[in-house]
Amino acid sequence: MDFFRRTEVSGFVDTYYGYNFNKPTKPCATVGGVAVFNCLRNFDVAHNSFSLNLAEVAFEKKPTADSRGGFRIDLDYGPTAHMVNAFEPSGAASLANVEQAYVSYLAPAGTGLQLDFGKFVTMMGNEVIETKDNWNYSRSLLFALAIPYYHMGMRVSYSPNDKVALQGFLVNGWNNVQDNNKGKTVGGSITLKPTAAVSIIENYLTGQEQGNLLDSGPWRNMSDTVVTYTATKQVSLAVNYDYGRDTFPPAAGPLRR
Repeated sequence: MDFFRRTEVSGFVDTYYGYNFNKPTKPCATVGGVAVFNCLRNFDVAHNSFSLNLAEVAFEKKPTADSRGGFRIDLDYGPTAHMVNAFEPSGAASLANVEQAYVSYLAPAGTGLQLDFGKFVTMMGNEVIETKDNWNYSRSLLFALAIPYYHMGMRVSYSPNDKVALQGFLVNGWNNVQDNNKGKTVGGSITLKPTAAVSIIENYLTGQEQGNLLDSGPWRNMSDTVVTYTATKQVSLAVNYDYGRDTFPPAAGPLRR
């Protein structure tokens, strides 16, 4: 019973109706087995249809000083789940319904050093997979085209005080529970809150992510900056800037991204 008292259970169902005034007669793409009729949209891609976007149920036990072990599992169902996991190497598609699954440990170091291991959503960007947690129902092109959705590996988090939060990452790469090469990606994140109204987040990822299983390939680098300002209780402003650089290796066989 103590386990259930400490475990939070949450969930939601996200549905929508979309209409494309260009009136497409066939999809412009197929991502994760999902037909895409609105190619500049991320998840709300259906045309002239009442659609299920995403249904989610999550279980979380936060690690605390008196119970240092924890976990989180987010189970997702719907087209969005398959689109998010569409870049997995062959054989890992069965994990499409698991958005996150990781175990945690709160080490007794300073104000608390938390270690997570497993699959977790990315720290990049000002938008997230769950529509209810975004400012808009649709996503920006930065979210759709620039950043990863999730990672598999280790995450370390530490907050020395209420104005600074730090994170470090060692992961397989971008959107791959099953690694697609020999290389690993490392990253870091720093959050600064100089005042109650201002938040500054800088994220960085770097790793060899364009090679196939035999060759780790060139390095991919990504910088992501998010600045948020809360002017009043009714008005908030946010700026998200990304800069990335990647190099494709010489053609030496099929790439597995």
